[in-house]
Amino acid sequence: MSDSAATFFPNFCTFLISHHSLTSKHCSQNARRRRERKTRTRDVSVTVVLCDRRRALLEFEAQRGRQSFFRTRLEYNFISTFTIAKTETSSPSRGGGGGRKRQQKRFLVALSLFVLVFAIAVSFFLVETVPLVPVAKEKEDKVREKKMGVGAEKLLSEEGLKKRSFHAYSERDETPLEEAVETEWSAAHELLFRLPKKGDASSDSFIPEELKGALFCGHVVTDLDSIAGAIGAAVLHGGVAARASEINSETEFALEYWNCSLPEKIEDLIEEESKVCLVDFQQQSQLNPAIPMKNIVGIIDHHALQSNTIVTEKPIFVDIRPWGCMSAIIAHSFLMYKRYLPRKIGGMLLSAILSDTLNLKSPTTTEWDRRIVAMLVQYIGVKDINELAAKQFRAKSHSLSVMSAYQLVSGDMKQFKFHSGEAGDEEIKIAYSVIETTDAEAATSRLIELLPEMRKVKEELKVHAMLLAIVDIVNLTSALVLCGRTEQSLAKAAYDGALVDGNTHLMELKGLVSRKQDFIPPLTKAVKGGWIVPNFDGMARSESKIDVAEGEVEVVYSENPQGELRRVAHKEEEEEDNNEA
Repeated sequence: MSDSAATFFPNFCTFLISHHSLTSKHCSQNARRRRERKTRTRDVSVTVVLCDRRRALLEFEAQRGRQSFFRTRLEYNFISTFTIAKTETSSPSRGGGGGRKRQQKRFLVALSLFVLVFAIAVSFFLVETVPLVPVAKEKEDKVREKKMGVGAEKLLSEEGLKKRSFHAYSERDETPLEEAVETEWSAAHELLFRLPKKGDASSDSFIPEELKGALFCGHVVTDLDSIAGAIGAAVLHGGVAARASEINSETEFALEYWNCSLPEKIEDLIEEESKVCLVDFQQQSQLNPAIPMKNIVGIIDHHALQSNTIVTEKPIFVDIRPWGCMSAIIAHSFLMYKRYLPRKIGGMLLSAILSDTLNLKSPTTTEWDRRIVAMLVQYIGVKDINELAAKQFRAKSHSLSVMSAYQLVSGDMKQFKFHSGEAGDEEIKIAYSVIETTDAEAATSRLIELLPEMRKVKEELKVHAMLLAIVDIVNLTSALVLCGRTEQSLAKAAYDGALVDGNTHLMELKGLVSRKQDFIPPLTKAVKGGWIVPNFDGMARSESKIDVAEGEVEVVYSENPQGELRRVAHKEEEEEDNNEA
């Protein structure tokens, strides 16, 4: 509604109400005045038949001045018409009835005018606003952007947020991501008001002293969750973010998309007295060797506690929650501590949650993960959450096609230690890699490259088994790559899955997509149930084209200007090959 219409309509309503009040008051006063009169004089025309004697009597009476009773002009006819002053008593009901009728008539006229004007105003409002809804929303977004700026300044007013609601992006069926955002919109809205604007953070908010000024670092072979969590935790606690290893393509995309700086290596930051808080892990096998365990002052994680958990000399700060993503814990901590959350940091946390929960479709996803996503969508102002998720996973899947076999095997790898036997004295080390992609067929087609690289990594890490899961994030299924007979035995004991098309190196795992919830627990159960590493020393092994590749891993720039990790043959071997040629 325009400003003129919005001003005219209330003013006109006020005028009608005041006019009706004055009219009613005036009519009531007139009726009261009539009732106060006890009598009134009315002129009555009377026709009488007079004889000569009566006419003379009247003339005599008139001459004596008794005009108070008779006022007339006498005719000298037998029939004369004259007016007699007649006194009648007033009827209060008749006197008041006329006033009420006039009052009702005026009220009906005013009511008709009010209805007419109201109908015109409503028609004007509909004609003016309905075609302009998209424009109005766009204008609202621009005004909101101008008012709030970046980060917490983008926080909407309470009135504005209450009026806003989440709507599906199209007429198609909602995705699980859209459905989660819509379902949790109101609850997330309530959480949003706990976030302060820039400079309005509560001075008395609780911040653990152990974490102030600490280095926040994730696990080796880092992923998006550990990088985003480290950056978010550093901003929250006033520390410094660090990385334990090189980042993958998905993390690179998120950093560029949200305009965040890449954290420095932990080796370049840590000092003798540095405090370190671990994020997204608590296993010794995933700890960067540059971090002494005596320097660890905190752990923020969402994984299960295994037998190889970090051991400390004194109590430390621990925040471990069974959520789908560690970055969701960091985002929630901003609410708990009432700390200002910059927009780009919130974006990194949002991307990490989408990554770790597979767009909220992973079985590890909790209601808190969904609620935090809905809150960050409102807070940042993401117009289409599906578009963001698609760009993120498209970047991840595209990079997989140009990555070397070594990068695919080591890109998202974690090591685990299990204890077998009745006494639990036998230690079994297992390396477990995961490839999440929208094109699983493209990854499985490179099996001939992956198998020798897995065997070489297994040898270098000195682990008993090396497993690689290719996760189809579209169909929510996985294919487990088995590089040897030990892996085949372990996979059969843990998963009992079917081989893909009779391929002894590929096992189908339907419905299993999460390493934390789907892959590792069955392995733990199998090892504790008595599985041991088979002894194949006495068994003959035929030659294969997928034998272990020789050479060292180096950065190669021949095919990729940015460089990529490849296993390169030794120079001596290359010279021998050239001489033979």
